[in-house]
Amino acid sequence: MQLQLKLRRISLLLLGLAIAAGGELFYDNGKGFGTVQAAAAVYAADSGAAAAFNDIQGHWAEKEIKALSDKQFLDGYKNTQDGSLSFKPNQNITRAEFVRYFVKSKGLPLSNNTESEFTDLGDSSQEDRGYIITAVEYGLINGYPDHTFRTDSTITRAEIAAILSRSEMLPPAEDASFADIPEDYWASDAIFAVQQAGLFDGYEDGSFRPDQKMTRGEAAAVIYRLIDASVS
Repeated sequence: MQLQLKLRRISLLLLGLAIAAGGELFYDNGKGFGTVQAAAAVYAADSGAAAAFNDIQGHWAEKEIKALSDKQFLDGYKNTQDGSLSFKPNQNITRAEFVRYFVKSKGLPLSNNTESEFTDLGDSSQEDRGYIITAVEYGLINGYPDHTFRTDSTITRAEIAAILSRSEMLPPAEDASFADIPEDYWASDAIFAVQQAGLFDGYEDGSFRPDQKMTRGEAAAVIYRLIDASVS
């Protein structure tokens, strides 16, 4: 008992010294005090949440990926051999991944509803299911006529433009145009609106390429622009 009291006093002394030094602290389930940063690193290594991705240095979207990952809006892939984390910025992003990152970045409260009209969510992780249901309830994204969501399918530039436009309730653009977007294209209004808002760019040849798949790096950059614009 006396030994426990001594250990407790030592822990409290260390806590006081750390506070005096301006450190941010947490108490690790009775095991001792440590920094919040250290806790985040342990969490990241265990869960795949972003700590330091080993494949983004020098990538054109490195700043955006790091900024979002520092806020734990993004996650990556854990290397089972050495425990390192990869983001895979040039890999196409899936519908489930983008919805998860977007809902987190926007800080949307997750729905308490567990029921869904989509017939293919049974194979999804429980976490993805919650983010997808939330996004659908907010009117950000739809499924397909066959009542599927297709979580592992890649997502296109047009689909992401539609999500951004709905999320921000962007007004129609007046003078925007792209060579490959006819007026009757299903997402034309959304595409023109996000371009006018500075969230999405076209290409030098005057095209938007609406059916082109988005990479994970490109998706991170788009989300970063949206979040950065909302706090500027």
